[in-house]
Amino acid sequence: MSNLTFTLDTIPPTLNHYYLLNRNGSRRLSDAAITFRSVAGYAAKAAAQAQAWRYPDKGRLALSVRFTFATQHKHDIDNRCKCLLDSIAPVLGFDDSVIDRLTVERAGYVKGAPRCEVVLEVLE
Repeated sequence: MSNLTFTLDTIPPTLNHYYLLNRNGSRRLSDAAITFRSVAGYAAKAAAQAQAWRYPDKGRLALSVRFTFATQHKHDIDNRCKCLLDSIAPVLGFDDSVIDRLTVERAGYVKGAPRCEVVLEVLE
């Protein structure tokens, strides 16, 4: 089975901007997280259909992510993967606990043009 690849023209929010606290102390997803989940989920599903990719039952996966940022500000790259995985896993039919290898890379920056390149590989 081939890898699933797709690119987003946006970057997932950090965990610092992923949740908001309600008045009663419970948490909810932020608007940024909701928007990203919708965009990323749609892109992942469209890519899977176009590439005829399907998650094999009980398969183990590797995820590679390359972030290109729109500014040179300090950016965490490690805590952005949670939102990405939460966005694509349900639409692709897997639980993020099946990820055995996670590679995250900062690809630099391009002013005004953020990108998130995703490669999902089925491990044998």
